[in-house]
Amino acid sequence: MPLARSATVLGAGVVGMSVAIELARADVAVTVLERGSVGGGASHGNAGLLVPSHCLPLARPAALLDGVAAILGSDAPLRLRPWQGGGELSWLARLAAACRPGAWRRIAPRLRELATESIGWYSQLAAEGPPDFDLQRSGWLSVFATRGAFRRGLADALRKERLGVRWQTLRPEDLPSAAPGLRGSFVGAILHPDDWALSPDRLMNRLQLTAQRLGVHVRTAAEVAEIEYRGRRATAVCGPFGVLPLDQLVLSAGWETERWLRRLGNRGGIWPGRGYSITVPGGPLKVPLNVVDRHLVISSPGDRVRATSGLDVGLASLDSDREQIEKLRSAAKSLLPHLTWDSPLEEWAGSRPMTANGLPAVGRVKGWENVLVASGHGMLGMSLAPASARIVRRLITGGQAMPRS
Repeated sequence: MPLARSATVLGAGVVGMSVAIELARADVAVTVLERGSVGGGASHGNAGLLVPSHCLPLARPAALLDGVAAILGSDAPLRLRPWQGGGELSWLARLAAACRPGAWRRIAPRLRELATESIGWYSQLAAEGPPDFDLQRSGWLSVFATRGAFRRGLADALRKERLGVRWQTLRPEDLPSAAPGLRGSFVGAILHPDDWALSPDRLMNRLQLTAQRLGVHVRTAAEVAEIEYRGRRATAVCGPFGVLPLDQLVLSAGWETERWLRRLGNRGGIWPGRGYSITVPGGPLKVPLNVVDRHLVISSPGDRVRATSGLDVGLASLDSDREQIEKLRSAAKSLLPHLTWDSPLEEWAGSRPMTANGLPAVGRVKGWENVLVASGHGMLGMSLAPASARIVRRLITGGQAMPRS
């Protein structure tokens, strides 16, 4: 296969921009088309954590039970929004298939491997010079309010230990020192010391500047209306910008990537997973927190504190977004009452691109000579983007690609 001369990337989130940088470093001429702004979607409202410890995928029997509970109306960490035509049942069917014995055990080491590789990529980027994006080895502290949740957390820690994930337990009396200002009654905690954190907005600014220095052409407010093709080869993308001929096409448009895959006769199994965050002045926290029983994460990107939550699979309404934001605010106020949750700098709701088995969709699109996909990273977009970008680079430039599970 001849080497690619150019590539067009749809989407300027953390995945799309990482892909653009990797390809530009391989001397591929890259154009990025983004219908909004760089990093304006799920890459903006997330916690900014790089977490090799978060390698046990959603697709495990316990998650399947959570999904069933969500349909029945229980308060579960996984919630299903109704789809027109019963899409929630299709999602559960895919989740059930991914929960078959042994499947998730093959995925967990891949997720850890990709996250660890990505931390190295970010470290190299930070070493290249300013602007800074607050990259630090912060650790990640999971706190548990009930003994049942703590037992499950310990069991998961032992499973991850077999993959090389380090951890240690903390007693309730250790928490005032480990997490100053945290309120609530907790029976224990688990610290993963090898997780990292960064500031998402500052990272996206750095990625945009790096891409532009490498000659990447980033076009915002450039929504693609159609993909032209001849035979099994995409030939151009069309939109308000006109007709743009292409050599290689990378679909990295968040959860809407699925729409393009279906237009090309494929189904990538990418679904919208709704997430929520509230950002207030303050910080930094001593260590980012995972409040397990409340299903929320509290981090401190830069000089701010951000509470994030939500795994609503499906399409949300403004009313449901407001309901979840208020639940998040109430939980955050009870945990860190000294912060100004009633006067936030920002409230955010947005959809992440998710797959049922938790492994992102990265590779060539079946039946197409020059179309690739890099999407479906769920809550791990920051953690997995650079390693995913390297897979795309190897595929496009003819190098050996990492096998897909």
